[in-house]
Amino acid sequence: MQSNNHYEHNRLDHFDHDRFEYSKTVLINGGLVFAACVFLASLVPLELAAALLSNLLSIGAYGFLLTAVWRDHSISANHLTYWDVAAFFQAMSIALTWLIDPEAVRLVVAAHNQIAGLALAS
Repeated sequence: MQSNNHYEHNRLDHFDHDRFEYSKTVLINGGLVFAACVFLASLVPLELAAALLSNLLSIGAYGFLLTAVWRDHSISANHLTYWDVAAFFQAMSIALTWLIDPEAVRLVVAAHNQIAGLALAS
């Protein structure tokens, strides 16, 4: 009888270990994509960085959403899934929109267009 309980205990530990490992994989993948988005946003002028990062995170959210659908993840799973990462990315994207200064973006784009127009004229 005791060996049966020991077997059940080991089986549950193995299941928890699998959930932990899968959650860790999902978290690492999300972190890598987040780091790539931040890196790409750092390449533009500071006034455009929040707008670009917001758009990149939104695109990443859709990518993780498609991954969750493709892998048939449950929205209500008791471990980390790509649904959770997609929700985080979309929430960060929405939060970043509060930091965008439309006037500064307009000025940077106008200056860029003016420089590009001068380069084409010469």
